[in-house]
Amino acid sequence: MAAPEIDPSNSRYTEGAYARENPDWHLPDAPFKAADLYDAFRAIHQRNGQAQELSIADIGAGAAGVLAELVAWHGKQYPSLRVHPTGFEIAADAVAIAAQHFPHIMMRNKFVGPTDGPFDVTMFVDVLEHVENPWELLRIAHRISRFLVVRQPLLESFSTFRHANYAGQRKQWGHIGFFNYHSFVDMAAACGWKPLALKLDSPWEMASDRKHRTSVLKKWFVKWNRQMASQFIAGFYLNGVFEHAES
Repeated sequence: MAAPEIDPSNSRYTEGAYARENPDWHLPDAPFKAADLYDAFRAIHQRNGQAQELSIADIGAGAAGVLAELVAWHGKQYPSLRVHPTGFEIAADAVAIAAQHFPHIMMRNKFVGPTDGPFDVTMFVDVLEHVENPWELLRIAHRISRFLVVRQPLLESFSTFRHANYAGQRKQWGHIGFFNYHSFVDMAAACGWKPLALKLDSPWEMASDRKHRTSVLKKWFVKWNRQMASQFIAGFYLNGVFEHAES
């Protein structure tokens, strides 16, 4: 009998495969990804009132492009607020790029753990679909922070199922976690998080793809039932912020 295929999620990043495939670590996409999260941070500041400082931990920060964009945005929108950014990233290649481009961002070349922090906010930006145990990461985030910000692709769609594209997603993009709107929100709830401000965005509503052309029928479907549409139309994201369920 042939040995089972082994594709550890971590080695793809720690042993250089991902860096060879994506040498810029998606830095050109950072402004668009950050823009998808502006409303989440506005909701946090509304909840925080007159807080003068905000500590943010970006888990799986890559080369820190999104974190740097959010620090810059805060400087323009909330000039009196002091932001303390920290990026956690297991890929040494990405940490080296971050040090070169964003020396003002503190980077930690390690897994985040329950003794890290505390932070006001933890972020997972296009991360949880790449990890083998997203539940544990959400529980760790709950222990070390008050708010959870996510930019989460919802890959469990009819398109993925119809084309049996699970292996393709895994091999090409490193996607091993497939969520829909309800499964992700329930997982977050089980790990102690409740929604504060969430947006279920179609592909053409994302900052990164505003020029996306789509049919009138798809737009009608989204207007009629957005959650159901996200299950049948590929490319939806869950963007926003959760807070501690006991808050």
